[in-house]
Amino acid sequence: MNEQMRFVPYLKVAVIVMGVMIFVGLIGLGYMLYNKSAKREAAEELAGASAAAEGETTTKQTGRALREVSLGLPAGSRVAEMTATDDRLVLNVRVPGQGERIVILDLRKGGVIGNVALEGGTP
Repeated sequence: MNEQMRFVPYLKVAVIVMGVMIFVGLIGLGYMLYNKSAKREAAEELAGASAAAEGETTTKQTGRALREVSLGLPAGSRVAEMTATDDRLVLNVRVPGQGERIVILDLRKGGVIGNVALEGGTP
């Protein structure tokens, strides 16, 4: 019994040291998360400022830049169907006198990726 009592002070020191290490680790983790979110907000503000400088408009709800994209279709063309994924928008467009086309847009970059003519039309 006496021998077990001799190790109690060492056990107390070990428990205190481990508790301090856990506390310091949690503080460090919180600091890193705060830094990362601050950098993300700064990057979004910078992107919004550069978009405004390029003549793009930003929405108040999302803060994202909106850009007008021309599809290069003749007048009278109509969108028959539209399918959206995470980063693509696929349009089935009816062009008068030329048939149908499939136009694929990149939603992240804001441009036309592809233009496929159907029913013998030319893209």
